[in-house]
Amino acid sequence: MTDQEIYEELVEQTKDFVYRPSKKIDTLSDLCFLLSHIQVSNQVLEQIEYEKNKAEFRRLFCGYDPKKIVKNGKYVIQLNRVLEVFKPTRKTPYKDYVQAVMASSKYFSKQASFESYRKEIYLLCSNQDKTFQFLSDFRKKSSISEMFFVKSCLFFSESGLFDIPVLSKKAKAFFLPRFNLPDENEKLYFRLIQFAKKNNISCNELNKRVDSLE
Repeated sequence: MTDQEIYEELVEQTKDFVYRPSKKIDTLSDLCFLLSHIQVSNQVLEQIEYEKNKAEFRRLFCGYDPKKIVKNGKYVIQLNRVLEVFKPTRKTPYKDYVQAVMASSKYFSKQASFESYRKEIYLLCSNQDKTFQFLSDFRKKSSISEMFFVKSCLFFSESGLFDIPVLSKKAKAFFLPRFNLPDENEKLYFRLIQFAKKNNISCNELNKRVDSLE
């Protein structure tokens, strides 16, 4: 199959898809919030009833300002504050969420501003090969254990910092057999960049269309 034929098949399977670009992010608080949520599963967010309680979580975590969160105390102190407010029967999902927020705030608290962070990573990622290596190393260099390659790609894609493919389970299931590729991140990553370019779409739009597959 040609790339055009593969794309036409993808479009056919996602007829109801309407592309909506990711929300613009331009503060460290926004980055901290996004990174925290990407670390945890949807199940954890459901168990802590995040949508219902998001205003209270935002208050508890100072609007997700990383510097303010770090100043508010270590993990145990902030966990106890959260547990005191919600008094859950199951503490584990709250522990997971607080741990994610603390890891994100620790990472971003070292940055002076959103703009300085953006400049820093753009200097490190001056070409596609360096960007791939940065994403591959992000889990180790950020010291955030949950940030495996696919989640790192998702974070930097959704933040708008990079226009890159996300190698989700759906992406692998759809593209690997059609590209006749082995399940290797590097090969699929660069192949999808090429695929998006050939079809005149952003990787962000491609990611969201693939995510809409049944």
